[in-house]
Amino acid sequence: MILFDNSGRILSVADTMGKLYDFMVRDGVVYAADGDYFISGPNSSVEYKGHLYAIRLGKNLTFMWNVSIGDMLSRVRVGNGVIYASSGFPSGYSFSHQFGSLYAFSLDGKPPMEHNNRALGQGCGGLGR
Repeated sequence: MILFDNSGRILSVADTMGKLYDFMVRDGVVYAADGDYFISGPNSSVEYKGHLYAIRLGKNLTFMWNVSIGDMLSRVRVGNGVIYASSGFPSGYSFSHQFGSLYAFSLDGKPPMEHNNRALGQGCGGLGR
């Protein structure tokens, strides 16, 4: 993420660890989700990593917190007192054997509570797939 002034000069930078897939701004805070997957060799299993960030907007971008998850986060939405993040491949990818998960976080980034999307119903209001 890059913050520019009105003249196009860079004021502040907030790097994410993986590919930034989604973000939402609420009350001057950017909630962002990133994720990626890694394969270390031809016979290796896939390793998924994701992060959820809270970054305060202002003259500078200020990291408030981030949470790491062993899953590839690709969507984030902020509700009333809760942050929802979903995992799975980003839009456009679909696999019959992989659906994803839905996570709920407190606004201060407390550890997530996981719910399998199959139990919640496919789609999950646009958060999952």
